[in-house]
Amino acid sequence: MKKLLLASALAVLAIGVTQAQAATLTYYSAPEHGMMPTPMTQESQLQLFDSNLGTLTGVTFGITGDAISDYWFQVRTDALIVSLDVRLFYLLTASHTAFDGLYEEPFSLTTALTKPTVTYDLPIISEITPLTAGHQQSGQLTGTGSFEFSSDDHAALLSLQQAGGGAFDLGCMGVATFVMHSITGNLDQSQTTTASCNFWVTYSYEPGPPPSTTLVPEPGTLALLGIGLSVAGFTTGSVRRKKK
Repeated sequence: MKKLLLASALAVLAIGVTQAQAATLTYYSAPEHGMMPTPMTQESQLQLFDSNLGTLTGVTFGITGDAISDYWFQVRTDALIVSLDVRLFYLLTASHTAFDGLYEEPFSLTTALTKPTVTYDLPIISEITPLTAGHQQSGQLTGTGSFEFSSDDHAALLSLQQAGGGAFDLGCMGVATFVMHSITGNLDQSQTTTASCNFWVTYSYEPGPPPSTTLVPEPGTLALLGIGLSVAGFTTGSVRRKKK
């Protein structure tokens, strides 16, 4: 009986104490950018993780790019085209040291080709196509590309945190160019492209203990515990008296 009463009293103290569950927070760049003619540069901010919320266990960072391209080309000599695209390159810049090693400055097309970046094609010709001299073609292309990486790939992203939160600066430099692969022939071309880039970050974390984790039993709980202990003491005393 004594053990049962003690267990019941302690169970009351445990009510409301729950085990921490993994959680996530996602932030999007501010301001959200609209379309700009390329080459273009857009600047934003993203929120840091507030370390007061708990222990940061993972970070996933992403960049998305949108583009609209108006193009024109004319074939100079008979040509056999393998593919013809308007290609978009987006290169990331960031003020936080968590991104060191992921980009280089100053920006160049060579850098964009060799560093982690959003790169995608807006296809004009995507299969082997014969074109005769004088052929002209124009049109409009639209597309969306994205790129993301996580702290599994780049552990320094786990440093995107500070007590109380905060923000860090981000930038995106974008350029568009014609990319042609041909067996024979050449052409004159032009393109006008507008583009935008935006960012997001998702933090995975184990929530820290809530402020009330240090349990201070309420008067009613103390009374219940006291009753349990008193009854347990009474029962023990009765058993002893019977033995005399």
